[in-house]
Amino acid sequence: MPSTARGYQAALRLALAVAPAAGWVSPRIRAGIQARCHAGERLLEWSRSKREPHRPLAWFHASSVGEGLQAQSVLVAFRRLCPQCQVVYTHFSPSAEELARRIEADVADYLPWDLTREMALLLRALAPDLLVFVKLDVWPELSTRAADSGARVALVAGTVSPGSGRLRKPVRNVLRPGYRAMAAAAVIAEEDGR
Repeated sequence: MPSTARGYQAALRLALAVAPAAGWVSPRIRAGIQARCHAGERLLEWSRSKREPHRPLAWFHASSVGEGLQAQSVLVAFRRLCPQCQVVYTHFSPSAEELARRIEADVADYLPWDLTREMALLLRALAPDLLVFVKLDVWPELSTRAADSGARVALVAGTVSPGSGRLRKPVRNVLRPGYRAMAAAAVIAEEDGR
């Protein structure tokens, strides 16, 4: 499975360079940026102290609180089906912090930025068997690298509105590797699947 394009990584690095300016405008954005700065380190620390390599690990990612509530339902059922699994839960938005503290996961935190080095380190340390994205927040580097590492990548409650920018170039081309890495996709409607 190919990793993401250099253009994606360059655009992401540019966005990271200007992100602090957005934090001046919005306290919510500032909180998310600050919390995300050390999220990778916190997840790596959890993997060093609490990851049990003999147990399977499932990593669920939901962007914000709405997707998190959908993930919570899936997680509850997943825990019943696979009680021996360890579960990592990540989110992107500060709106999901409170839910993340309550969710049935062994560790919950922000998703670090989708950069090549950071994702490679996390995937090596966590060694997930399953990576599940909820709704539409698929991160291409994480998705492709997880699939390359042998993890099964899936999408649940998948949906995208017909007018979404995700369906238009160049965004569609940038996201394509992440979606191609998926082994399974459970979508809301047939149109979403297409």
